[in-house]
Amino acid sequence: MALTYGTTPDVKSARVKQANFLIQQSIDLDDSYPSGGYALTDLAASLGDNVYTILHVDVQPVAGYLFSYDRANDKLIVLDAATGAEIAGATDLQAVTGLVATIWAE
Repeated sequence: MALTYGTTPDVKSARVKQANFLIQQSIDLDDSYPSGGYALTDLAASLGDNVYTILHVDVQPVAGYLFSYDRANDKLIVLDAATGAEIAGATDLQAVTGLVATIWAE
């Protein structure tokens, strides 16, 4: 399985933190969290033709989870809010839907 992205991202052309675009995109998680985080390789493609590089992704905490963007590996890491540790691989997160990701891109 993989992340599911909303079909209509809210793209704003802006100069924020050296970025050309500030985007809000909905994300639904799946039924098997991959150890090391979700690869965001398809995220830029889902945002449209004007986005080439993702600089930062911010997802607000929800349902006992925190989220961290690993820019070096282009991954969204899910952390347990109580411990701050990455959750175990294969954790079922399909009930976590409608996350709002704020994405800085160029």
